[in-house]
Amino acid sequence: MDKKYRFEVPYNFADDYIETMKPYLENICIVMVQALNADCTNSREEMLKKRNAYVPTTWEDYASHIHRLTVAGFPVGILFQEDKVFEAEVIERYVDLGICAVITISDSLAQYIKLHHPHITTICSITKTLTFRDYFEKDLSMYDESVLDFPFERGLSAIQALPKTMEYNIIVNNGTCRYDCPYKKLHWFDFEKFVESHAGEGFCKLPEYNFMSKQCEPFMIFYQQDLRYFDPYIHSFKLQGREYTTQEIVANFLYFLKDDYPLIHTRAYFDDAIRTGHLQMNFDNHQYTSIAADTEDCFDGAIKIGCLRM
Repeated sequence: MDKKYRFEVPYNFADDYIETMKPYLENICIVMVQALNADCTNSREEMLKKRNAYVPTTWEDYASHIHRLTVAGFPVGILFQEDKVFEAEVIERYVDLGICAVITISDSLAQYIKLHHPHITTICSITKTLTFRDYFEKDLSMYDESVLDFPFERGLSAIQALPKTMEYNIIVNNGTCRYDCPYKKLHWFDFEKFVESHAGEGFCKLPEYNFMSKQCEPFMIFYQQDLRYFDPYIHSFKLQGREYTTQEIVANFLYFLKDDYPLIHTRAYFDDAIRTGHLQMNFDNHQYTSIAADTEDCFDGAIKIGCLRM
């Protein structure tokens, strides 16, 4: 392992998951498992169906997956992605599985866990879409951690200014604009632009770089080398993709974990060629090397002018 970064990784209910991911256990702080559909709706249900991803439909099957994960030593966090009051009986069923965290947007669920099971970490899901101001103005005392909304991926100065009353996590293989956006420096370091943009249309106004635009071909957000700039302010880095195959999940994971892992395996969104195993793409390695060098210059320049305090 080249870096001791901590990652939250998704679980896909695949038979090869435990064996494939166990060698990297020391860098995994949470394996995120979605709650059973009968107990809670899932925001990525359509993606799971589109990719024919297997998801348990009975509690017995579901519990057996959690049991295998915990026996293998994986720290399990359950995702409750619905803002509602959950019955205590439902919550206790998951607690009895030996979970270590709950990821949710339900304040009442987080409060219940904090009151009755304080050893379990409560994490505010990104789907709560908290703004910078929300962290100062809303009561978030029921949460130990929070997954920052996508604009924070281009708002390092804002992350530095967040309240120190909780820990913060950030998604590194998703977001609002490409890693090679020519305005990357402004997106990551300009505090005033971050606050202004977050309340408006979002960051990147260039359609070829903005992930919300049909003109953009999506790529990985962060370079592995970029993580060191976020690491002092981030508790863990989150990888999304519970609809991915195990090989796709581990490809994303290893890119961020190892300095020398090939960039060709790091696309956040896998097109049909990757899904079918045809990974030989016509990427220009020299081009990516050049972009990486530009990234270094960008960060170094920001440090020199005092935008980044470490």
